[in-house]
Amino acid sequence: MQTFSIIMFILLIVEAINITLYLSQLYNSDVMILIDAIIIGSVSIVSLVEITVFSQRMRTILTHISEINLNSTKPQIRRILAVTVAANIFFVWRAVTESALVFLFLYLFRGRLFQIHT
Repeated sequence: MQTFSIIMFILLIVEAINITLYLSQLYNSDVMILIDAIIIGSVSIVSLVEITVFSQRMRTILTHISEINLNSTKPQIRRILAVTVAANIFFVWRAVTESALVFLFLYLFRGRLFQIHT
């Protein structure tokens, strides 16, 4: 929970800086959209890593419980692995899509990204 809170606080600060820079007209809306796409892509990658780490911890705990209680926890481990794989596929897809969006924005907005909006 603490890691999630730290990530959300950093995300809030970066978004506040982004909005402040846009409202102070240091860059135009194209740059704001580009920065938002980069932030969302990085959040997907961070979520992917955190879910994988958490899943590994849960599987380790279930393995230890299985050894202590002499009960099989293989069905639970398989379910956790299936959910982890599905979540990883989703977040990889999001990260790839956001990266493609960033490159598309860079291609479309080249030459006019850092012009001051008048």
